[in-house]
Amino acid sequence: MNKLILAIVVVFWIALPISHQIQSKIRGDLLLRIVRITSINIPYLAVFLVVPFPLYNFKFTIMIFLPIFFGLLYTLVDLKNILYSNNSAIFQYMGEVRKEQLLSRFSEVTVIPCIEELFFRGTIPITAPINEVLLIFLLTSILFNLAHYIGQSSDFLFHLKMFFLSILAFLVYYFSQNIIYSVIFHIICNIPWFITNYRMYIFTKKQKNEVLL
Repeated sequence: MNKLILAIVVVFWIALPISHQIQSKIRGDLLLRIVRITSINIPYLAVFLVVPFPLYNFKFTIMIFLPIFFGLLYTLVDLKNILYSNNSAIFQYMGEVRKEQLLSRFSEVTVIPCIEELFFRGTIPITAPINEVLLIFLLTSILFNLAHYIGQSSDFLFHLKMFFLSILAFLVYYFSQNIIYSVIFHIICNIPWFITNYRMYIFTKKQKNEVLL
């Protein structure tokens, strides 16, 4: 258990600054964005050089309804913010969304949920005694919130929602014993915000076309 805790903490404290350096230094055209997206969270996977890879199975069962249900539940909790952000009347005040930025947002429903679930949920030893499971769950949940605090948001309600997301993702993985389901849950949670950014991108594009005309 001590080895697992040490591996998670050490990899986190090495990977987090590396990820932020990649995020801040690699900027530019579409190709550079792709490089940035594919490399930004890769350092976290180094933890699996020390700890076992999480349980996974691509053969879906009735348990698939668990991530879908919890994903919709999380969306309902965040519904007020989602509806506000999708109000087209405020798009003009929210800044321009370019194609490169939209690609970054797309990574939040593809690459990022995979890496985050592998590290923050996949390192939880769900077959171990429950006290060990809960200890690692608490540790990874704290680190998950910390990763979203540094360079992202210090809003208390935001981090309360992140902790709620951690709880639901953990429950999905614990009861299904399949990290794929946890990834699906995370993707469902992020989809509404990608839709928001896509709508803003279309709005920006339309505004530019109107100016040209």
